[in-house]
Amino acid sequence: MGIFDKLFSKSKQRQEQVSAKERTRLGITYWEQGKLDKAIKEYQEALSIDPNFALARSNLGVVYERQDRLDDAVREWEETLRRGVDSVIICRNTEHWLKEAKALRDERKKQIGDIDNAVSSYMLDLGQASDKWFVAYDALERIGPPAVDALIHAIESDNSLLRLRAMDLLSKTRDKRAIEALTKASNVSEEDFHRMGTKPTEVAGMVIEVPLSDELEEYRKSAKKALKKIKLKKS
Repeated sequence: MGIFDKLFSKSKQRQEQVSAKERTRLGITYWEQGKLDKAIKEYQEALSIDPNFALARSNLGVVYERQDRLDDAVREWEETLRRGVDSVIICRNTEHWLKEAKALRDERKKQIGDIDNAVSSYMLDLGQASDKWFVAYDALERIGPPAVDALIHAIESDNSLLRLRAMDLLSKTRDKRAIEALTKASNVSEEDFHRMGTKPTEVAGMVIEVPLSDELEEYRKSAKKALKKIKLKKS
């Protein structure tokens, strides 16, 4: 290859890289707007220009995951890592998302026999700061109505993570049995909230202290949000 051919080749690669970046930026914009099918198209266009563009492929996996297309997400994330990733952040995020997607996919393949025991087990995991909670969250959402009583009870737990996640799940089940408990939680007094108690949240061996006033505000806000979704369905 002559010197002019090499220069032309490098110039073409730079142009393609810019085009892939522009396509990826547009894909991100569509993703932020909730237009997932359009985001997928832009990421795929970016990859047709540069198959090794890690950000586009990793983001494509994220959109597939949002659409609950776990097999497609796993495929793209595995391919992202196989092709190599220059960015440490993209690499770590992709590895993390891949691990989560595989865990969810494996859990969904399991047959749930004893519902009561399964709910009890998942509730224990739901309040953890470890990676187990998101698998439990997904399982409890799929179980649905049989898990509602346990989720209602968890609203007054001394585990702040469990309380908030239980409210969020109740907003998705939209079971009217939770209305009374959520109404009480949305108007809880500081004294009653303090009486519940709060266990320190520990992440990666570090205890995270959150002011009581901030926890109380988030608790009420989460309860009101869940209550609104349930009432919308009821009406």
